Amino acid sequence: SQMIDKMNIFQQNYYIKIGTINYFPFLGSFIFSGNKHLLGETQNQILCSLVCFKEGIKKKILYETIWPRDKNISENKLDTHLTNLRNHILAICNYKLNFKTQKGFISLDIK
Repeated sequence: SQMIDKMNIFQQNYYIKIGTINYFPFLGSFIFSGNKHLLGETQNQILCSLVCFKEGIKKKILYETIWPRDKNISENKLDTHLTNLRNHILAICNYKLNFKTQKGFISLDIK
């Protein structure tokens, strides 16, 4: 019981600094200028994967992780969600997420 409580506290307080935002992957949210903003489920899955795989993740694996039931992989679908995520964060905190794609791998380009 105490261990579960400690894990819950850890999850609620764990964040990763991405540019000007503090991203809370377990909560699916980020804080900018003291205000909390929620991400959609798909947005959080994408950002969490990109943060976890700092060296990059194959776009195909990322796609299959998010949409495991899709029989055909649509690169446009993933690109649309990446753009929506970028636009969502840009609209709130004027920070542009940069994605780097190279040889089928995608990564978050944090400067």
